Amino acid sequence: METTILTPLSAWYAQNPDRVATFETAMRTTLQFVIKPHHLWSTLYELARIESKALLHMVQTGFDVFSSESAVNSLHGLFSEVNLDSFKLGHNHEARNITLCSMITEMGTVLSEADHKPMST
Repeated sequence: METTILTPLSAWYAQNPDRVATFETAMRTTLQFVIKPHHLWSTLYELARIESKALLHMVQTGFDVFSSESAVNSLHGLFSEVNLDSFKLGHNHEARNITLCSMITEMGTVLSEADHKPMST
């Protein structure tokens, strides 16, 4: 179910497989967590934009990995209350995935518009 979206970080991972472990160790030491390239917002947004059937799975695994592999105890279980299997999102996996695609695409649009507005004082 792997869907590849090329981002600068995913390109670096692909070009430097022998350095990934060292990089991730440094990230855990510095930031206390690591987000894999396929779990970055830009990747998830692109999956939503193209209405990928892999989006729901990718978001869920991203939440699970981030919460369980974080070096900071306060981040463990951070997304445990997020239920992407809720019938409120749809009555089956496909419907929930479509809802999630719409939600993330809309969030991306709003964030993009916010980036272009001057800050109010």
